[in-house]
Amino acid sequence: TEVVRRGDADELLASLTAPPFIGKARAGDVAINVVLPYLHAHSAAARRSDLAKTCTALYHAFPRLEENEITREMRRLLRSKTTISGARRQQGLIHLFKGSCRYGCCAGCPLGLALADREVAVAPVS
Repeated sequence: TEVVRRGDADELLASLTAPPFIGKARAGDVAINVVLPYLHAHSAAARRSDLAKTCTALYHAFPRLEENEITREMRRLLRSKTTISGARRQQGLIHLFKGSCRYGCCAGCPLGLALADREVAVAPVS
């Protein structure tokens, strides 16, 4: 099994920021939301388990992306002053927000239940 390091994620970012320049922050968004999912899906169709493992390892090693409205809101709900480490954790927060938080479905969410124990008011976001 090939070892994938954070430097490999940096290499992917460097190739995405080559001309035409889109900027490192946007390149990170494209890598996490477009390139890696596409390559992972392609690996299944092509029966390339090595490529799937590399995509997964890159996803796990990918550095934190720029914050956005959703990740800032989730940090507020969590009352967290710390920065979320890694793109994978940011994607997890976005998934929780889109699946539960924006609808106020806290009772069915482990995070919502934990926040309820801390008496954090969570209102649906429109």
